[in-house]
Amino acid sequence: MSPSSLPRLFGALLLLFLSDTSQAGRPLTTDDAGVAKAGSCQIESWLEHQPGSPGPRQPQGFVLAPACGLAPGWELGYAYGRQRQLDEPARSQSSFGIKYAPSHWRGQGALGEWHAGFRLSSNHEQSSSRNWQQTQYGLVSLLSLAISPSWTLHANLGLLRQREARRSAASMNLAAVWSPREHGFLFLEMQANDQHPAVGPNSYALGGRWWLQKDVLGLDLSASRDDQAGSRVLWTLGLSWYGIKF
Repeated sequence: MSPSSLPRLFGALLLLFLSDTSQAGRPLTTDDAGVAKAGSCQIESWLEHQPGSPGPRQPQGFVLAPACGLAPGWELGYAYGRQRQLDEPARSQSSFGIKYAPSHWRGQGALGEWHAGFRLSSNHEQSSSRNWQQTQYGLVSLLSLAISPSWTLHANLGLLRQREARRSAASMNLAAVWSPREHGFLFLEMQANDQHPAVGPNSYALGGRWWLQKDVLGLDLSASRDDQAGSRVLWTLGLSWYGIKF
């Protein structure tokens, strides 16, 4: 991988965080079929860093993603990300999303308890003229399956529309979460799509959360890497705060 391709790669990775995965259950980028309780908000934030890249500065970024429960089963979310890579000017991206996962879309199956929902999202990027432009919008279906008290599976299937390229992409995210103790959890996930030049490469991630205060304040760490030859690990370190009343 050439040095000139690193900014495009990191931009694609950040776009995946903002588009497919904003308002997700951090530190996963795969979304879960759960929403914030009506009348409460949450704030998820994280730093991104990709060490080992050539150049005087390493690719790095910051994402802030608040979300609020507007009504039972409804959640409105927003994500803002700012990235800086090598010697290029900083770039800003944002995403708006609304998620619907009502309590009656829940049931007990042969494999365990399941919960379903969907999310609509619209992604934007700030141009060099400081104007915001829509770059992508999409619809993603959400499914969470609790197969035991310690194991939960999540699946996202979506259709993303690239506005400038006028091209649609199918996306799939899969994740497995292991919660052996109430103090935290570990996860493994995969993100894939069928339009790599426009959306970005397939990637794989692992990480976890340690609850500083159970179900209220969590410290997150994850590492992801795409499936292209010569790719480098992208690290994220985050802090998430839940149950904020309004």
